[in-house]
Amino acid sequence: MDASPFGRIPAELRNEIFRLALTSNTPIALRPDTEPALLRTSRQIRGETRGVFWAGKDFVVNVATDTGVQTAQDIGGLDQDKLRLIPKIIVRSKLVLQSRGTWGTTPVDDLELVVDALAARGATKQQVEMVVEFAENIPAHIRGLPRAEAKLEERKRWCLWLWECAVENATK
Repeated sequence: MDASPFGRIPAELRNEIFRLALTSNTPIALRPDTEPALLRTSRQIRGETRGVFWAGKDFVVNVATDTGVQTAQDIGGLDQDKLRLIPKIIVRSKLVLQSRGTWGTTPVDDLELVVDALAARGATKQQVEMVVEFAENIPAHIRGLPRAEAKLEERKRWCLWLWECAVENATK
């Protein structure tokens, strides 16, 4: 690598250090500026660690009201080679309880912009997981109601369909 003390460590041990420093059990937000500073320390370290970082964790895209345009632009700015290395991209949206007891979700347009951007950048069907969750402010006794569970399942099916359409359209 180089004459520095770290550079004199055997490559196998350096790789293990990089793996421990750059991988995680929890997903991180998928944005163009996601890469840690370690990858910017030198060309040599960047070359040795780039694949470790992108392939070593799952990434999450949180889609909320009025975030679709910016999130789609962020995804459009991602390097396709990096995107291909990611094992799983979790696209998360929330089911919320609005005033007067009506159910609301992430608006269709926001979610559609995000999945279209992912498909256009080459994300695969197997790579993307659509997750719909109850918003944190919904009490447990409401979450357990059959109507609430049915609404959540309906939204999950809709999100999967939307993703499949985006992938199909991107391959045409």
